[in-house]
Amino acid sequence: MNHYNELFDLSADILGEWKLKETMSDYPKARIRVVFSGASMLDSHILTNHDQNPPALSELCGRFLTYRDLIECGETQEHTGISNLPNQYDSYTALLELATELLDPIIDNFGKIKLTYGFCSAELSQKITGRIAPKLDQHAARERNRRGNHICDRGGAAADFLVESIDMISVSCWIAENLPFDRMYIYGPDRPVHLSYAECPKRQVTLMKAYGSENKLIPRTMSAEKFRAILSPNNRLF
Repeated sequence: MNHYNELFDLSADILGEWKLKETMSDYPKARIRVVFSGASMLDSHILTNHDQNPPALSELCGRFLTYRDLIECGETQEHTGISNLPNQYDSYTALLELATELLDPIIDNFGKIKLTYGFCSAELSQKITGRIAPKLDQHAARERNRRGNHICDRGGAAADFLVESIDMISVSCWIAENLPFDRMYIYGPDRPVHLSYAECPKRQVTLMKAYGSENKLIPRTMSAEKFRAILSPNNRLF
């Protein structure tokens, strides 16, 4: 708690958005919402929506990425030029949580990642060819449909990424051992991993392995603990 005492005035019970001191170089220009009860920090790194002004795309989302990295992301967005901006302020918060809780630690441990798919607006999802599942995959973050319901009831946000030149099974194993992820879909040692974060992480792993002459993907879902248990030199997952 002494570290936070250097950054914030903890002399009163406060709920609001705090400006960071210039000495906090790890999060330059990042927005942080902190809930204090006396000298006890209850929550952090959550965007406040008291003014409903979304962060700029160039603003840091976590320590390493910007909101642009997660919003202007993927082949379809690049080819169509769709702005792909969230309509819900909560979606920006979900992206910040995803970056802070999962992507930042991954970059800390493995180095630069290559994002292949991030936030997906309703407009962008209509342009994506192939099979996608907006109601399940969490790429819509906390966006709502025309009826006012969340597009994906699972909450949180998701991103697909690669750590180039590193076996993604090894990366996935490290994630399963160390991070509070919600769902992780693994497609092979050289394929992007789908990773999501939610408020109550389920830590669920799904292996997406191709079978038969048509290479049909068959999901095999398990807990993070079981996934770690089945990993061995003699057990080829893919």
